[in-house]
Amino acid sequence: MIRLVEIYKKSPVAKHSYGYGQSIDEDRYSLREVYCNESAISTMREWTPPEGSLLPVGIETSQNFTSIEITSGASCKTLFIVKGIEHLNEDIQGNLL
Repeated sequence: MIRLVEIYKKSPVAKHSYGYGQSIDEDRYSLREVYCNESAISTMREWTPPEGSLLPVGIETSQNFTSIEITSGASCKTLFIVKGIEHLNEDIQGNLL
């Protein structure tokens, strides 16, 4: 198992209104620690948060993020990880040895 930090989109609590017919849904993100079986990772690719996203304190858009797909039987789940794809791949390969 490998320890990762996932950045995930929080469910919106409210929509901000700015006058008649104008509303803005903000993409708010939070962090959580996850443990993943390295052999279940089927795909990795670079990921960039959508422009205008509200990232957690201490996380900058200039940081590197990776999208990974975890397979379990016939299902697949996508996680967004706070780590560049090259460093994540090194961690996974080192953990498999």
